[in-house]
Amino acid sequence: MVKPILLVILITTAIFSQTGLKDNFVKYFNAKNFGGIAGLYRYPENQDTASHNQDSLIIAAFYAELYNRWGKITKANAFTMCDSCILMSVTLSTADSSFWNHQEIGDTLIYKLTTSKKDSVLIGFRMRKQDKKMKIGYFDIHTIVKKNLTEKDRVNFRQECVIAAKKLQTEFNEMINRAMIKNGAQSK
Repeated sequence: MVKPILLVILITTAIFSQTGLKDNFVKYFNAKNFGGIAGLYRYPENQDTASHNQDSLIIAAFYAELYNRWGKITKANAFTMCDSCILMSVTLSTADSSFWNHQEIGDTLIYKLTTSKKDSVLIGFRMRKQDKKMKIGYFDIHTIVKKNLTEKDRVNFRQECVIAAKKLQTEFNEMINRAMIKNGAQSK
């Protein structure tokens, strides 16, 4: 079952490779081939067929919802992290954290998108190897929260993070619920 995972603060250095993945993602997204995007994900090897199909359909419905919100991707450029960049992220993955905790982490790719409905969206892919190919382990939607925090600002920042995290998690859960409802309606 698809599990949304909230990462309150992610401080990371991105490694920009795997541009083929980004190109395929953009191509599939703009063509509304959301099943193609679901095929870019890594799934547990021991996942039964019914669970795999359900995860794939939910992921596809999730991206259909994103397409409705964002429209077509018109630009996708690598986002260069700086030492003081702090990102708040909402994450979509297959399986759950007990599975992913034992998996090798590959590259982290972060892109700044321009879409037909939004000026700027930060997305990320955290890659995992499966069958000698890099697959999406996690898909992240990022928000830059603050830069260059002083010691005095840290307490306020933590409080702001909790509020923003709850808001992001609520919105993300609503998107997943709509995707599940749509998936249920389509499978009947």
